[in-house]
Amino acid sequence: MESQFSSLQTLLHGIPLLIASGGDHTLAAKIFNQCLDNGVSASHIDCLIAAQTIACHGRLWTLDRDFAAIARCSRLKFFRPA
Repeated sequence: MESQFSSLQTLLHGIPLLIASGGDHTLAAKIFNQCLDNGVSASHIDCLIAAQTIACHGRLWTLDRDFAAIARCSRLKFFRPA
């Protein structure tokens, strides 16, 4: 388990850390409300991840299927490897 953690830590070392701004939290709340309006149950943290991705004009790489539902209610886009 420790070797897996060490390998993952090495791989993630070069990825920048995004600190959520007030605007990110506001957008996350809007996404959360849009999800509720569309009958989608989304967690606050997933909405914040979506908001940060949208705010930085990024694409999210995830295996979490919850984000597909969030994407139907927002401008969230996904990274699809070739």
